[in-house]
Amino acid sequence: MKSKIVKKISCVILAFVCMSCSDFIVVDSPKTELVKATVFENDDTANAAVLGLYNQMRTSGFASGDLMSVSFVCGLASDELLNYSINPSISQELEQFNKNNLIAANTIIESLWNQSYNFVYQSNAILEGLENESSKVSEEIQSQLTGEAKFIRAFCHFYLVNLFGDVPLVLTTHWDENKKIQRTPSEIVYEQIITDLQESIAILGDNYSHSNDEKVRINKKASQALLARVYLFTNNWISAEQEATHIIDSGIYNLETFENSFLKNNNEAIWQLSSDYGNSSEAYTYFSSGLPANAAFTSELWAAFEIEDQRKTHWVNSSTDGTSQYYFPYKYKAITPQPITEYTTILRLAELYLIRAEARAKQEKLTEALQDVNAIRARAGLIALGSLSKDQLIEAILQEKRVEFFTEWGHRWLDLKRRNVVDDYMQVVKPNSWQTAAQLFPIPESQLTNSASTSNSQNPGY
Repeated sequence: MKSKIVKKISCVILAFVCMSCSDFIVVDSPKTELVKATVFENDDTANAAVLGLYNQMRTSGFASGDLMSVSFVCGLASDELLNYSINPSISQELEQFNKNNLIAANTIIESLWNQSYNFVYQSNAILEGLENESSKVSEEIQSQLTGEAKFIRAFCHFYLVNLFGDVPLVLTTHWDENKKIQRTPSEIVYEQIITDLQESIAILGDNYSHSNDEKVRINKKASQALLARVYLFTNNWISAEQEATHIIDSGIYNLETFENSFLKNNNEAIWQLSSDYGNSSEAYTYFSSGLPANAAFTSELWAAFEIEDQRKTHWVNSSTDGTSQYYFPYKYKAITPQPITEYTTILRLAELYLIRAEARAKQEKLTEALQDVNAIRARAGLIALGSLSKDQLIEAILQEKRVEFFTEWGHRWLDLKRRNVVDDYMQVVKPNSWQTAAQLFPIPESQLTNSASTSNSQNPGY
C-alpha cells in the first residue's frame, strides 16, 4: 500500500515541478493548492512526498552515477578521466568537459542545473506544505521530513555554488519571486547552506529507523557530515574538526573492508541512494572488457597510487584492446540489475577522517592530523607517514583524498578549485586546452535567454 502511495505522490510532485519550475528564473504561476492538499493530508502521504524526492534523485542524471552525473563529468573536467564514450547523443558534449571547452548550450550542463533546482524546488514545496498543513502531520514526522528537506536543499545548493559560482538562492515556491531571482553571491549561498544544515541537525535523530534501518535517507549524522565539508570549504577549521569528530566518535560507523565499501548499508556508509529497479549505475558506466566503454583513468591518476596501495587491487580494474592497457574505476562491481547488492554512496566515513585531518593540520595540530590520515593509509596497506611540516602534511592529506575518492562526487575537481591550485595542475595535464575560466561551468544558455532579471550574466570566458 505504501509503495502505491509513494508512486502516486511522486507523480503528483513531479507534475507540480514540471508545471512550476521548467525554467526556475521564469516560471508559470503554479497551481499548488490541490497538490499541497493531496500531499500533506496525513503522515503517510507527507512521508511519500519525501520518498518521491529521493527516488527522483536516484534516477536523475545528477545523482545517478551515469554519464550525465556530477561524478562522471567532474572526473572528465579534472585530471581523473579520459572520455571514450561513443554515445551518439552526448559524446561530443562529454568531450567538452574533457577538453574544458564547454559551451553554454551543452545539454548536460542544462540538465545538471535544472535537476538541481528541481530538487531545491521540491524541497521548498515540502517545507511549505509541512508548515501550512502542520495540524495534519504528526510532530515527529514533521520534524523528520523538515530535516530531510532542508538537507537536500543545502546539498543541491552546495553543488550548484561549487560548479557554477554565484547562483540564485531559491528558498520558496512563489513563482512571482522566483521569476525575478538574481545570482546570489557565493558567500550568502554558503550562509544559507550552513543554516539549513544546522537546523536539520537540531531536529533529526542519529538512527535510520525512519528508513527501515537502511542508510537511504538523511539522519543527523548525514547533515553533520555535509556540514563538516562545508566548514572545510569555508575555512572554518575549528567547526570542521568538531563536526567530523561527532561522526567519527559516534560509534555508528566504521571503516569497511575494500570488498564491502560500496555494498548497500555497509558500516562505512552514512548516506546512500537506492532503487527498486536494480543496482547503482556506476559499475555499468565504467566496466570495460576491451576498449573503454565510456571512460578510463588518465595517466596522472594511475601514477598517483603508491605501488603497495590496496585500492589499486580492489577499486581499479583494467581492460585491453590487444595493444593498450586501460584502467577504470571498479569500486562498484554489480553490472547486472539483480540481485541488488550495491547502493550509490554519497557520504561515507573516510571523508570525515580526511576532513578532520586537514582541519587539524590547518590549526597546527600536526600529531592528531597524522593519526587521522594514517588511519586511511592503514586500511590501504600503506606505511604510516612520519613527521612532516604543516604544508607537507596538508599536501599528503589531499593526495590521500585523491586516491581514496577518485570518481566520487567531484571531490578531486572541487578540491583543486577550493585550494586555488586548479591552474597549477590543469595547465600541466591539459596544456593545450586549459583556461582559468574553465574552473566554473557556464550558466546554461536557456536560463540567460529566459531570465527576467537583466543582472543575470554569464560566467567569464563563455
